[in-house]
Amino acid sequence: MRDPVLMSRRLLLKSAAGAVLATACRTANPSAPKRPRQIGYLSTGPRLPADHPAYVAFRDGMRAESFVEDTNYEMTYRYCEGDPDRAVPLAVDLVYAGAEVLVVTSTGATQAARVVTPNVPIVMIASHDPIDAGVIKELVKPGENVTGQSLAGATLMPKQLDYLLQLAPVRRLGYLSPTFPTYAQAYPSVTDAFERSMRAAGKPLGIEVISPKVPKTGDVGQALATLAAESVDALFVIESPTWFTGAVSQKPINQIVDFATRRRLPLIGAQRMYAADQGFLLTYGDVRSAVDMHRSVARYVARILRGERPGDLAVDVPKFWELVVNAKTASAIGLDVPQPVIAEAALVIH
Repeated sequence: MRDPVLMSRRLLLKSAAGAVLATACRTANPSAPKRPRQIGYLSTGPRLPADHPAYVAFRDGMRAESFVEDTNYEMTYRYCEGDPDRAVPLAVDLVYAGAEVLVVTSTGATQAARVVTPNVPIVMIASHDPIDAGVIKELVKPGENVTGQSLAGATLMPKQLDYLLQLAPVRRLGYLSPTFPTYAQAYPSVTDAFERSMRAAGKPLGIEVISPKVPKTGDVGQALATLAAESVDALFVIESPTWFTGAVSQKPINQIVDFATRRRLPLIGAQRMYAADQGFLLTYGDVRSAVDMHRSVARYVARILRGERPGDLAVDVPKFWELVVNAKTASAIGLDVPQPVIAEAALVIH
């Protein structure tokens, strides 16, 4: 089998010659109309409509920086739609299309884009932990061509487990994360990095982490069967666009929530939307929503388009965290939420 990364690099090198020639032609004809700046958007998740709140927020953020879509910048979108193996070819496609900046939605998408190009600036909307993922050197001065926003997910896991233990005794924790490809030897497996962080958080608390393999497609059927056989006490789900692909009845997120509800298992995660919209018992994480992060990432894009180097722009990390408790879910699975937890919650859903 041919190496898809190597093939993508060869395609990119061939396309680069055409891009240089096109640039030379435009330079030779100064009377030609000035082309809007080109921005590529790479998502590992499902295709979203143009009026999705996150995209509206990005356009608002760009407008605040004096960039107006279809006037002085244009967007080209590419979606993996649940298949992370498509990330590298799609990144090649965006670079070939002339993207001057790549906006990427996840850690896996960041690695894929970095494999394709060491030169085109890459801006992360939300990376779980970009240092562990090998795409930046440090937060303050990331270096090379990557910057953006980090969720700092690994640092939150001990506190997430602490809240869980206040709600229920847990000795065996089910842990679900999609399987992401290892895009190049230089980059560690995102899946393995997430799992190591959770095991490290659980060990001092006496929690054994049960982490069945989830196929890259996000098909959770076999993984849930394994967790049932292992008699786990609770379930932690890493945030990922992969969970939201497919038809409504087949979306992995719906299967996961149904599994936890039927077995009366506490289900926890990091982002507010999982408790507020999906019925998780508890989430603890960054106060910024996907909409917020799309709006704020626009400033990085604008600064780069004005000539700043991505490697000189500090990666933004969470400054405020929030606890969200779904009391309705707690009641459904027969749990009483202690008053101290209620008192700390930024939002309690009844």
